[in-house]
Order: sequence, then C-alpha cells, then structure tokens
Amino acid sequence: MRRGATPRLTTLIPMRTFRRGVLALLLCSLLLPSCAPASGLVFLCSNEESVCEQWREDFAAQEGVSAQFLRLPTSEALARISSSKGRPEFDAWVGGPSDSYVVAARRGLLEPYTPQHWDSIPTPFKDEAGNWFGVYGSVLALCSNPRVLKEQGLAQPSSWVDLEDEAYRSWISASSPLTSGTAFTALWTQAQIFGDEAPTHLRKVYSNVQRFTHSGAAPADIVASGKAAVAISFEPYCFKHNQQPGDRDQGDQLTIVFPSEGTFYEVGAAALLNGSRNPRSAKQFLDWLSGAPGQLSTTRSGVPQKPISTELAGNLEEFLHTTDVRVIDADATAIAKDREKWTKWTLDEIEFSK
Repeated sequence: MRRGATPRLTTLIPMRTFRRGVLALLLCSLLLPSCAPASGLVFLCSNEESVCEQWREDFAAQEGVSAQFLRLPTSEALARISSSKGRPEFDAWVGGPSDSYVVAARRGLLEPYTPQHWDSIPTPFKDEAGNWFGVYGSVLALCSNPRVLKEQGLAQPSSWVDLEDEAYRSWISASSPLTSGTAFTALWTQAQIFGDEAPTHLRKVYSNVQRFTHSGAAPADIVASGKAAVAISFEPYCFKHNQQPGDRDQGDQLTIVFPSEGTFYEVGAAALLNGSRNPRSAKQFLDWLSGAPGQLSTTRSGVPQKPISTELAGNLEEFLHTTDVRVIDADATAIAKDREKWTKWTLDEIEFSK
C-alpha cells in the first residue's frame, strides 16, 4: 500500500474493539521502544526534532532499515539511559554535546564501536576508545529579533556582559542547564571566560531570563516568534529562521552574533548503547552517520549544522582553523570534569520556577 493511502476494512470492527485498538496504538506511541519491531532500529535523539526525523527518514530510505526515535534534551537523555541501565530501551544515541557521552561512557552505558568512516573524524572530536564520535558541530551564539529590540527600545547585544543589563529583564530566552546540553555548554563557556567573577555574572544573566525551556533549540523559536528579544543558543537553531523566507512560517529573521569575549562549540556525538537489542542495525546506523550521507542529513532538515568529517567541505575543524571568532580551546573531557560542580551550583543558585 502506498504511503498515505487509506486502508480498506474488509470486515466491520466492533466499536469496543476499535477503541481498544486506538488505545493500544496511543500507548505504543508513548512507550515507543517497547513497541518497535525486533528487526528495526530505535534510537534516542538529542538534536532538534526536525533533524531527528530527517535522520530517521534518510537512514530508512538509503539503508533500507526501519527506524524509530524518541527525542529528549541531552541531560534528560543521559538520565533516561542511566535509569534504564541493564534493561536498555534504545539501540543508539545521537545528538547533543559530547561531554554528556563522556559521562555516559564512565557510567558504563556505552559500548565501544569504531564506525566505517572513523578515520575521517579528527582525533579531538572522537573518543580514543571508540565510545563515541562526532557527527556535527555548532557554535554558541546570541540570536536577536531586531523588530522586538526596536519595539522595546533595547540595544543589540554583542557580548555576554551585555546580557547582565536589567533592561533585558524577561526579554532573554534560554534553556535550563539541568535538562539541556546547549544550556550547560553556555553556562560552562561563561564560567571559563569570567573566572572568579562567573557566579556574579551568571546570576545577573539568568535573572533576566523570561522562562527556561527544556530544549536548547527552543529559545531561538521563541525569539523568532516575537515572545522574547534575545536567545542563547547554537547558531544553526537561529539560522534556520533566516532561510527561504516566505517558504514556510519561520517567524521573524534573526540577527546572529558571537559574543565578543569568546564562545565555544558543541561536538554533537553518536554512540552505540550498551546492551543494544539490535546491534547490527545500530552499527549500520553509526556507519551511516559517520559518512557523508549521515553528516549532511542535518542540512537537509533546514538546520545547517557543520559536518565533522574532514572529507566534507565546511567541516568543524576547517571552521575552527579559519574563523575570526574567538573560540575557547577545550575538549569534551574538560567539560565533563566540571559537570558535577556547575550542576550543583545551578541547582543552588538559579531560580527555575518562573
């Protein structure tokens, strides 16, 4: 039957049976991994929903493997696989900053695997033991809505210090460092830049946040909708609103600025989960993600994340070697080392009830 076609019912179904069937389908959609076919792939995805769907669609079409996914922000995804250790729900995990994968590896949640295109991934963007490897890169930015800034009489921010100004109170949108890998990267980056002054700086910035989102991609959407003026997010989540204006409802176009004091980037990773129910499909998925088809799939979704593979133009390593943007020099291990310290500080110091 062709996709989208309406199935023909050859027999009449009693209403009670029909209702039970609908209920079963709804439960299956909520408990997705337990309903997956034994031969298919179920992956946990910590990228934007449209990218997750593009990965699923392209992998199924190009490799002939049925796939399903559950989308969760990075920190929530880490908590999910940690809580299900010994009874895995997913075969692979993809998306979200690699420092969370470092933590997952230390907890014994990942199974080492070197995918087909391993050698094209630069050493800083993969785990030497094969626990994870980079699929895409994104640089942290400030994304502003010029229309809202003008209406509210606000200046275009160009630095982290600018965000301390009380004039931005309730006009900044940011995700929670407790759920979002994007947000933790942003908090950690500012902590490195401001050193001993970081706690004071961070309190001022986060007191100006309108409300905290779970997902790191959401602030850019909120700002594009005109409900906030400035988003702290990765550049591709903002840039998608500036593509093909009028082609679809993307909201307002955004101005993208890299903070003058410096910024950082994510290496969006992928890994085989320990105890994968379908290791063959999972490894096929990781092979695909490590090569050009998987690494370019994000661009097809409208979110132009940079590929990691050195075989592809515009890759993250190439950007870091040629850009004029001030970028902190660090790696996933260094960030993971600070995770517990700054998570505790966030819990103690930031008000998330608003």
